[in-house]
Amino acid sequence: MGRYKKREWSGKKQRMLILYEQGLNQPQIAKKLGMNQSNISRVINTDKFKKRAKEFEAKVQDEVMEIFTTSGIQAAKKIVELSKSGDAKKRMQFDAAKEVLYQIGCKPKTVVEETIRKEYTPEEVEKAKQTLAEVEALTERLGRRNSKYIMKKETDEGTE
Repeated sequence: MGRYKKREWSGKKQRMLILYEQGLNQPQIAKKLGMNQSNISRVINTDKFKKRAKEFEAKVQDEVMEIFTTSGIQAAKKIVELSKSGDAKKRMQFDAAKEVLYQIGCKPKTVVEETIRKEYTPEEVEKAKQTLAEVEALTERLGRRNSKYIMKKETDEGTE
């Protein structure tokens, strides 16, 4: 992460930003930096600090995603290798590789869940009912013994 120019962003403010991004609250930041909490609060509540915090977070997320993305092929190969060996002792490696793939968006397809959750319009439901009625009628006609659509079994002498 590049450093800001001194006159634009002091070292203390940078350290304050890093501690803030690590999840420390204002009293904890004040204690770590040996500063008064009101000074910390005054800096953290400025628009400039909030803007830099968002930029910093976005930069960190971009770098993390790049690490995951460049490791994706290696993770996929590891999963294939471990799935072929079936070694239960390497389950942690398998789970870690799977998590890398999840982080870059390579997740199993959930077609069934998406279909179940789909809400159908009344027109779609009516059309499906009509199709079902047509299939049932066709099945009924084909099921009759005297239907001209039923194929007759062949015997050695020809057809029955």
